[in-house]
Amino acid sequence: LLAGKMDSAFDLAVKFNEMDTFARIVAAAAKPSDYTRIAEYYERRGEYLKAGDMWAGASNYAKAVQLYLQLQSDAAMDKAIEVVEKTKDQGQGVLVMDYVDENLEGS
Repeated sequence: LLAGKMDSAFDLAVKFNEMDTFARIVAAAAKPSDYTRIAEYYERRGEYLKAGDMWAGASNYAKAVQLYLQLQSDAAMDKAIEVVEKTKDQGQGVLVMDYVDENLEGS
């Protein structure tokens, strides 16, 4: 993979439905563009938790938080909070807090 075969490896991962394996192997050496490509793959498949993780890896934190909140699960909420804590992004923090507030009121 490090020998410039990232595109070929990605194509094989898609072909053989091994994106989880591919993502795990390339994580240490991946560039933001690699994370973006993997995130788009997961997003197309409706795997928003994994897509959010990859968007976060690509430093597209807003997109990651958006996908996490869309899932409405405890695991996804935890990840959204982790992103906000990591980035200290006030705008994303407000978004997460608004989401929590809306869901507490609706309970």
